[in-house]
Amino acid sequence: MAGLAALLSSMPACIIPVAPDFQDPDAFPQVAPWIHEPSQPFAQVVSVLGSSREGVIFSVQVTDLNASDKLYARWIVNPPGMGKDPSLETVTLLQGASDEVTDRLLPTVVLVENRIFCGSDTWKSNPLPQQLELVVADGEFTGDLDTVDPMKTRRSYANWTILLECSSTAGASP
Repeated sequence: MAGLAALLSSMPACIIPVAPDFQDPDAFPQVAPWIHEPSQPFAQVVSVLGSSREGVIFSVQVTDLNASDKLYARWIVNPPGMGKDPSLETVTLLQGASDEVTDRLLPTVVLVENRIFCGSDTWKSNPLPQQLELVVADGEFTGDLDTVDPMKTRRSYANWTILLECSSTAGASP
């Protein structure tokens, strides 16, 4: 009997906690929105013909893995630093009263689009190649162009080159 007691006392014991130790999982890291599935291939030259009153639609899907993020989008014509001709004006195209495009929950997938056509005051039927840039951010823009708070906001970019082939009789905006 003494041998059995000595054998049992030398075996490892199972320790049962008094209360479970629950912990919240680590927060999902803040990531930039993902721009995908463009209607026109990224970084390509896209011709806009003067005979087409419908113009060309540029649309993308945007996905954000962070459920609490609201997405904001800005379309910028001829953004600075894109190797543009200095005679071309930089213009931000208006989305409406706000740049916000969604406030849905995970997974956030939203369609962002813009129509480019001959006769638009923004494009001025300039025959030079022009740049179109889409900026999508997971926080509000804080100033002109793509300015955001870099400590709280992540951005993604998509770019195209626009070649306007407009006749002088191209229609005004639809």
